[in-house]
Amino acid sequence: MSSKQIERAITRRTLLKGFASGLAMATLAACGGTPVPATTAPQPAAPTATSAPAATQAAPEPTAATQAPTAAEPTATTQAEAPAATVAQAVNLEFWCAWNLGEDVDRVQKMLDLFKQVQPNINVKLIGGGPGGGDYNELLLSRIAAGTAPDAATLFTPPVGFAARGSLDVIDDLMDAAQYARHDKFWPTVLATCQFRGKTFGLPFSASSYAIFYNADWMKEAGLPTDRESFPKTFDDMKALSAKFVKWEGSNLKTAGFQPWSENWIYPVWSALNGSQFFSAKAEKYTINSSENVALLDSWVQWLDDQYNGDIEYINSLGTWDVGDSGNWYKKMTPFGQGGAWNTSYSFMKLDKIGFTWDVAKFPVGPNGKKSVTGFWPNWFVQPAGGKHRKEAFLLNEYMCTVGMATWYKNVFDTPAWLDFPTNVITQNLIDNVGQEKAQDLHNFFRNYLEDTAEVWTSPIEDFGTDQINRAFDQALHKTKKPQEALDEAQKITQAKLEETLKSA
Repeated sequence: MSSKQIERAITRRTLLKGFASGLAMATLAACGGTPVPATTAPQPAAPTATSAPAATQAAPEPTAATQAPTAAEPTATTQAEAPAATVAQAVNLEFWCAWNLGEDVDRVQKMLDLFKQVQPNINVKLIGGGPGGGDYNELLLSRIAAGTAPDAATLFTPPVGFAARGSLDVIDDLMDAAQYARHDKFWPTVLATCQFRGKTFGLPFSASSYAIFYNADWMKEAGLPTDRESFPKTFDDMKALSAKFVKWEGSNLKTAGFQPWSENWIYPVWSALNGSQFFSAKAEKYTINSSENVALLDSWVQWLDDQYNGDIEYINSLGTWDVGDSGNWYKKMTPFGQGGAWNTSYSFMKLDKIGFTWDVAKFPVGPNGKKSVTGFWPNWFVQPAGGKHRKEAFLLNEYMCTVGMATWYKNVFDTPAWLDFPTNVITQNLIDNVGQEKAQDLHNFFRNYLEDTAEVWTSPIEDFGTDQINRAFDQALHKTKKPQEALDEAQKITQAKLEETLKSA
């Protein structure tokens, strides 16, 4: 969104505030019957558009006669052929959209207008932000509990949290018979965010991966290689590179190196990079205090001591360290930042605005890790339990998450979760920023990185668990608790909450 810049201040954690308790209460009602996050840096806003120009690479809008592309034979066309099962009689659907700001709602409406071309008998009433405003999740859950749920909805919250409490429709049978949205047509780790105990409760829409951004001009001036392949591959090498750019003048930090702890929503990725995880959906278990996670946090405390005088409060007082136009990376106080695919298509990333050549690289691997992995920021389409038009709602969600995604992607660099999305359709904003060749390179980089992702967004108590993990890391970095003690406490509290939640699943 140009709303994206507004949403930098409205993080997904803000959107989920109170979700753990609100979800449980609303679902108890449906069945008959928050901790304060501690963070070391602000979390990123949900990726949305910065502007909406027409894409030169995107093909004309979908019509009933055009053919959907495949991964094997990508074309610039992203159109849907007439669905195998066109609805014969008129059906009215109520669709809730979690996006509630102008450009995003307008874009979703445009997608719905195109859906109407392939399903002329399905009428969709779009309600942006849910009826009446207020907390979107709580409103949706209340309607589910009352038996007046919409037929379809988008979520900024992992579907598994709703699914564990019986608030979403199971759609595996619909996916088995689907034209486009079959189980094997989505990135497996992304689809897993919609699954609970072997069943699927939604479709992933986007899955923008994360990476390290670097100032190539600054590195060149320092006599260092600037190509992506030469970027550090290990934690130790990354720390050594970071040290080259840390400059103090007395007690004032003039320039900084890398800070792995600066983006706390990506902590599960750093855990995976060191050969561990925080949560396993298969085992339904948290492992926050694994030896690898303790070693990771120990190494960060040491990194903080070695390069930043052990003073996380001072580092935080200097501003944010993310890839944004108000952060220290943009202000050239550090050559390194962590960011998502969506960052690359912001207008401020143009060379004439940012003032330096930038590139992206994969995350380094820890001593206990095996390969570089990433995380992703998804959005989801679901069918609330109790919706009146199950099959028609699935046709809507299927279209939006597959062939209809082209309307969104040509304006917003949110990597599609659908594997058959054509690889030669590029976001126009990205082309405007870096040119056609570099845009294709970045498109390929972020898409291909999804082949190696950590397990993220799969816990039934995602919000609660994330808050506890962030609190533990924050305590260690502030030296109020040792890493082992902080992680042990987070493990005990979070696992207990999980077991309590799963009793009623």
